[in-house]
Amino acid sequence: MKEMASPVLPAAPATQASSSALEPKRLRLGCWLIVFVVGLLDAWVHRFQMDFDGVSYLDVAQNYLRGDWHAAVNAYWSPLYSWLLAVPISFLHSSLYWESTLVHLVDFAILLASYAAFEFLLGELLRSPLVPRPGQEGAVGLSESAWRILGLALFLYASLYMSYYDGNTPDLCVTVAAYAAAGLLLRIRSGRAGWRTYVWLGATLGLGYLAKAAMFPLAFVFLGVALFATPAPPRARLKFVAAVFVFALFAGPWIAVLSHSKGRLTFGDSGKLNYISDSSLPPTTDFWGNGFAPGMHFVHPLPRLAVHPPVFVFPAPVSGTFPPWYDPSYWSEGIEAHFHLQSQLRSLHRVYDGYFDILTGQEVFLAALLVLLLAQGAFRKYAARFTGSWTLWLPGLAAMGMYALLHVEPRFVAAFTVLVWLGLFAPLRLPNVESSQRWALSAVLALMLVTSLPTARSIVSYVYQVPRPAPHMNWTVAQELHRLGVPPGGSISVIGFPKDSFYFAHLARVRIVAAVPPDGVNEYWFAPPEIQAKVLSLFAAAGATAIVASDVPAGGNLSGWSHIGATSYWVKLISNAVTTPGPKESTGSPQSTHE
Repeated sequence: MKEMASPVLPAAPATQASSSALEPKRLRLGCWLIVFVVGLLDAWVHRFQMDFDGVSYLDVAQNYLRGDWHAAVNAYWSPLYSWLLAVPISFLHSSLYWESTLVHLVDFAILLASYAAFEFLLGELLRSPLVPRPGQEGAVGLSESAWRILGLALFLYASLYMSYYDGNTPDLCVTVAAYAAAGLLLRIRSGRAGWRTYVWLGATLGLGYLAKAAMFPLAFVFLGVALFATPAPPRARLKFVAAVFVFALFAGPWIAVLSHSKGRLTFGDSGKLNYISDSSLPPTTDFWGNGFAPGMHFVHPLPRLAVHPPVFVFPAPVSGTFPPWYDPSYWSEGIEAHFHLQSQLRSLHRVYDGYFDILTGQEVFLAALLVLLLAQGAFRKYAARFTGSWTLWLPGLAAMGMYALLHVEPRFVAAFTVLVWLGLFAPLRLPNVESSQRWALSAVLALMLVTSLPTARSIVSYVYQVPRPAPHMNWTVAQELHRLGVPPGGSISVIGFPKDSFYFAHLARVRIVAAVPPDGVNEYWFAPPEIQAKVLSLFAAAGATAIVASDVPAGGNLSGWSHIGATSYWVKLISNAVTTPGPKESTGSPQSTHE
């Protein structure tokens, strides 16, 4: 990694702000401190939180640790994040109580790696010809101090708010790859790239693909930019071939494993399934088979045992806590993408709304850019310089365009919007005088103050919550299931889906084998007793020993149900299916279930 180290920049010229607190070296240290403190507080406060995606990644990680390679290979969830989770989980022997905390600490480590990659990108930008530094003749770009403040504001917004840092997804892994790859492209554009730069580019893009399948097509965008970023003499073309070769070394084995597992060539099914669900299926269809046309064929349809209320079972061979979400590509096998005009228009409308919301959330950055543009004037020259900085913003726009065809969420495009913003600020040129640089620095400081208000509120809230920890609700539910006699390795059923996830079932080491989906919840709770009894018999036939429900509607028939502590969950044993409740098992937890 020696070649990727952030460069040492020249000493700040006299045109930079005189305040010692804003000197680049101190600013850099301060930025790292802010990222560290905010990231660690966020991880600790949300340490018991786990979303649906996180449960699936944990299930995949455990299958790797058990050596169940067949179950671990998954065409929907990319492997890198599960591999990263498997490392600390392998040391967790006495209690699962701290499992989610370890997951959030892994996310925190990825956040720090992401900021290191962003620092590398920012350093390469400041060294590149795209940003003339103060002290040179003629108009110059923003000072290093201004760039570091602007960069911190962009990074925190993209990482904490767009990338859903509280969640448990590999999107921050993608930001590491995107920032590092963009920095390497700038090094190539500057003409300072050696063989190692191209090797690192291939490895970075390969790891990005292993983090998320969407990085596979985007890798070719980055590689294309690397090919055309500088005049390409024969030796440079050989370096480019090295980048392609290294990328293939990282991506090729996983593509081969996936293709063998699915019996067809594939680099991952997440993009395909997102397109089908958002843009290809008629508006009346849903995950549970409602509204499907007669011609639609599933190789492995979800077995539906009843219609009113709907009851589904999840038989082998798919493993995982909640099989439908452990491997969606298995249950969707056989359905093909077709053009459906109404669905396509509906999808484009959602994409438009999504990008409009993203831009609205970043209006402060837009306002700062417009103010600095008005200060510099010479809009045609700015446009020409922006066109010339395509090495920086083209990969970002390509990613945003790709997601516009499939499905867009802020976390998908977080790092790529940062690349676009950097590409918009880089062509700015200001008079090379002290007053102009101070004014620009003041504008960037104002931007930082406005964007940091939500972060400041979060810090105050986190500091308040640290000595007042929230109870581990999922652990409470898991322990109650064990107390009632549902053993690890057992099976349960659910009525409706909880707001966060099925993490309680993962902690209890039980498998959900049947469910009444959300659209049938009210129908079940207000059904006659004989209908409810029929549903229970179907659950029992599927092997479930207990039923868990959350957020029961007011007026629902709760006869035979038990409320679990201070949670929103209710549980009911299926008659003659489990043993008599015994004493609470020792789990090795250092704290009570309510902490």
